[in-house]
Amino acid sequence: SVEKETHLISPPSGLYGMFFRVRQRVRKVIHELSAQIKIMITTYQIVSTIPSNMSVEFPAFFTSFLKVFSVFNLNVVSVVPFSCQQSFTYIDKLVFNTLFPIGLTGLLIVLCMLDGAWQLRHHSWTYRSPETNKKLENLSDQYLTYFFFLTYLVLPSVSTTIFQTFLCTNVDPRHEDSDPSDSYLIADMSISCTSDYYQRGVIYAVLMLFVYVVGIPTMYFVVLYRNRKELKERDHVCLVQDACTQTEDDWLAKAPESVDEDSVKPAELSSAAARLSFLWEAYEPQYWYWEIVETTRRLMLTAVLSICGPGTSVQSIFAVLLALVYIKLYGYYCPYESDKDDVVAEVGQFQIFFSFLGALIYQKALLGEEWSVAVSVALIVVNACVGA
Repeated sequence: SVEKETHLISPPSGLYGMFFRVRQRVRKVIHELSAQIKIMITTYQIVSTIPSNMSVEFPAFFTSFLKVFSVFNLNVVSVVPFSCQQSFTYIDKLVFNTLFPIGLTGLLIVLCMLDGAWQLRHHSWTYRSPETNKKLENLSDQYLTYFFFLTYLVLPSVSTTIFQTFLCTNVDPRHEDSDPSDSYLIADMSISCTSDYYQRGVIYAVLMLFVYVVGIPTMYFVVLYRNRKELKERDHVCLVQDACTQTEDDWLAKAPESVDEDSVKPAELSSAAARLSFLWEAYEPQYWYWEIVETTRRLMLTAVLSICGPGTSVQSIFAVLLALVYIKLYGYYCPYESDKDDVVAEVGQFQIFFSFLGALIYQKALLGEEWSVAVSVALIVVNACVGA
């Protein structure tokens, strides 16, 4: 698609021309490694949240190692020093963390409009040639991919922030004082769970739960389901952005014997299906829906896990068992188009499993203090695997 677009859009000169060429090169590299990049991002998104979600204290050097990869979660709250501002509560952080991606989406829309206006600077607004329309279509597809990537990055961290809004604890389980408000938010012990302020925060969290936790996976499923027929049969079509290099005879030679030569010819994938490539391109045609499975896995191993008895043995055992279930699921179906991607995904799954196992070891001191350094070094080696 990058090569095709290069033919459609004449490379400009000057500073913008340099930006254009760099962008084209970056897009080409990302496209070639898109599946591996997504696997790596997903793996480190899950692993980097283990200390906070499971309330486990790793040695300082391993914690610092994990913080390097926390950037993949695009968690603005962890970047902006809210903790230094006494006036900011967890509810404030929730609002900021949920509105920031929405603001970025609005920015993408504005940039898309400005980029489109720049492309049309030398063209008539009343009449646009097919070539110009093609430029604008490619441009909108590009920004749609940026939007999908944004939702992909923010979903685990934002969902975790939303889920933890519902976790309260009773600080006086034996009723030793006369204060009726003994329930406080675990994430911010300054917030009483019986206050009106907290109740308003819960209402907002429920709204954002439908926007992110329910809304994003549902959006993925709807757009994929509407194009499922084309996606399942895409081995016999050509992407609309790419030149269809196969002749009719070549295509029929590769088609199943049941294909009627008089009624079937090579076709192009519609633009509606092609622009969703971020969601399906890495997977085999019969697994057109697998991005939904992957999204569910990321939510289960981050947001859902964070509220399953934080810091308890139940949470640790649940995490290890859940990791084993996904190892078996991905190993059985091998959903990726490339065998190499299936191998990388399996490595990532085992990396997550051993990270959860390491968290259990530290959480319950199963091996003693003398094994602390050895386990940390082993975890660092394990967590370098998928990147390697």
